[in-house]
Formats: sequence, structure tokens, C-alpha cells
Amino acid sequence: MEVDKIKIKAQERVRELKEFYQHLFVYLIINVVFTFLSNYFNIVIKIYGDLKISNKFTENGFEYYSLWGIWGVVLLIDAFRVFGIRRFLGKDWEERKIKELINKE
Repeated sequence: MEVDKIKIKAQERVRELKEFYQHLFVYLIINVVFTFLSNYFNIVIKIYGDLKISNKFTENGFEYYSLWGIWGVVLLIDAFRVFGIRRFLGKDWEERKIKELINKE
């Protein structure tokens, strides 16, 4: 029975990782294409009122809100969901860091 729970948990973890990497892949492809379109064809997407999105980059930076940045924040939140903040700063991290420092001494 315990083996089944471990297998189900592992399958769920693999599914989460796969979805995150698919999200990352789509993020990169869409933004590369949108950057090309924004810079060579001056594509700007008007969202609401004065809110416009474009990946057009000038010598002064981005002219409008950048899809790289907006979607990047969403991707970062997704990364924290999948990999978890506790993995970086949680109890396990503390224990690993203590062992690492002890081993150095």
C-alpha cells in the first residue's frame, strides 16, 4: 500500500515538473516571436485604456509594458508553486546548510 502512495506522489511530481517546463518553453517561444514582431513590425497590443504591451526595445528601454516582464512574474510564481520557497529557505535547506558548514570545518 505504501508503494502505491509513493508512486502516485512521484507521478504527480513528474506531472507538475512537466507542466512547468512546458510553461517555460511556451513563454520563451511566444516572447521571442513577439519580440521579433514588436521590433520589426511595430506590433503593440492595447489591453485597456493606456495599458499597452509590446516587446519593442529602444535605447531608452521598453516603450510599453513588456510581455517578458509581465509573463515572467507569472512564470516566477509558477516556479515557486512547483519548486516551493521551502525548498530554498525551509527546514530542509537549513539542515543541509548546517551539514555543509560542519563538513567544511
